[in-house]
Amino acid sequence: MRNYKLIYITFAILFLVGCATIEDQLAETEIVTNEAFEAGPKGVNIEEDEFTYFLPDSIEPESSDEFNIILTEGNQAYILFVNAFEEKTSRILYESSLLDEQYLLNKTYENEDSFGFILVYEIEEEQYEVVVGVGGTKLTTVTDKSKIAESAEKMMLIANSVRLKP
Repeated sequence: MRNYKLIYITFAILFLVGCATIEDQLAETEIVTNEAFEAGPKGVNIEEDEFTYFLPDSIEPESSDEFNIILTEGNQAYILFVNAFEEKTSRILYESSLLDEQYLLNKTYENEDSFGFILVYEIEEEQYEVVVGVGGTKLTTVTDKSKIAESAEKMMLIANSVRLKP
């Protein structure tokens, strides 16, 4: 009898976690992106022609062209864009990313060394575009509600780690 209660409670918790509202996801997203921004840049483990950056173990570089690098994590794709002419304090990518969309989350972060941001909006039912940037670096992905915070945190870690080569 005791095992049945434990199993029931476990399933109830899993159900409630899976049914988190978009507001809950956005609140968590704001917290984790702020923490990743404030933590500062991680060490680098990827080197490109013009810059270096940190990539979590679960994400791999897929392809690149002159302006973008496609990163993948399972079946989720991220687009990494780096403008080598913009400083880490630049607001240009943030301002150019603002559309006439009704953002569910539009938050900026700033310290003396960097300017960061996150934008989230629903592109279709249960599918959300997440845009994260620091200065001249921007990452974009499309994900479902349950992965917004997790994706945004990784994106901020990557964006915050980009270092231009001299």
